[in-house]
Amino acid sequence: MRRCGRSAAAPSISWSSAAGSSGRESRATPPFAGSRLPWSNRQTSALRIASHLVFPLPFLLPLYRPTFLYQLKLRLGMQLYDLLSLDKSLPKRQHLDRAAALAAEPSLEPDGLVGAWRFYDAQVPLVERLVVENLVDASAHGAFVLNHARVTDFLREDDRIVGARVRDTIGGRDVEIRARFTVVATGPWLDRTIAPLRKRSGPLLRLTKGVHIVTRRAVEHAHVLFAKSDGRLFFVVPWLDATIVGTTDTDYTGDPGEVAATEEDVRYLQDEARRAFPSAPFDEIHFTWAGVRALVREEGVSEGEVSRKHALFDHAARE
Repeated sequence: MRRCGRSAAAPSISWSSAAGSSGRESRATPPFAGSRLPWSNRQTSALRIASHLVFPLPFLLPLYRPTFLYQLKLRLGMQLYDLLSLDKSLPKRQHLDRAAALAAEPSLEPDGLVGAWRFYDAQVPLVERLVVENLVDASAHGAFVLNHARVTDFLREDDRIVGARVRDTIGGRDVEIRARFTVVATGPWLDRTIAPLRKRSGPLLRLTKGVHIVTRRAVEHAHVLFAKSDGRLFFVVPWLDATIVGTTDTDYTGDPGEVAATEEDVRYLQDEARRAFPSAPFDEIHFTWAGVRALVREEGVSEGEVSRKHALFDHAARE
C-alpha cells in the first residue's frame, strides 16, 4: 500500500473524491441535500470551458428496503434537484427497478435491493491539472502567482492590513505582496496563519480528516452508499482505470501537512465497499491519500453534521 505524493495543489484538494459534487461526501442524507443551484451553475460552466478535464459522471443511489417516507423524500429531492438545475447540461434523474439496477451494476449486493436512482454529476479525474490551468490563465490575465509559498508576516499601515510578506519555500526568496484587500484562504492552516491578527483566542475552524483508497477497477457507475457499520455516507467512484472508495470523516487535531491514512481507515473503507459489492476486487490497494477539511467550528455536533458552507470572517468588524 502506497500513499500518494504531495502535488502542488495538495493542501486544498487532497480531500477530494475527484467528483465535482459540492460537499455531498459529508452528510448522511440523500444526495440532493444542500443548495444545488450554485453547483449547477459551476457544473455547466466547467463542462463548457474545461470539457477536456471535466466529464459527465453517472451516479447510482441503490435502494435497500426503503421506508415509504424515505422513498418519498428521495423522489421529491430528485425533482427539486432537477428544478434547481434547469440550466444544467447533464441528463435528468431516472428511477431504476431492481432488474435495471443490477443490469447497470451487476456487482451490487442483490439481497434486499429494490431499485436505484440514477442521476448525473461531473468528474474531474485530474484535479491538479485543472488547478494548474486556472493558475496559468489567471497569470495570463495579470495575477501574480506564487506557488509553494508561506505567509511569514502581514504588512500593516496604521491599523490596516495592506498585504503580506511571503516566503518562496523553493527559491528561498521573500516577497512583499500589497493589496487593497487581503483575503486569507489558507484552508486548514487558517488558524495558524491569522493568529498574530486576532485579539480573541480559540480556533475558528474544526478540522476533519477524509481518507480515500484506490483499488482495481470495480464499478461502472459512481455510487452513493450508506455504511452498514455506522450509517455514514460514502462513495465508490470509477476513476481512470481504477476505483476510488471514500471518504472517512473524523476529527483531526494534528498538522494538516502530515495527515495520512491509518490501517483502521483503510480497513473501514474496504469492509464497507465489500458489503456493498461482495464480488468486487477491493483487496488490492494501489495507494491511499488523506486530506483535511477546514470547517467553520461548531460545537455539540458530530463530524458529519458540521456545516460545509463557506464563511467570510471580517476581523475589523468582529474582533
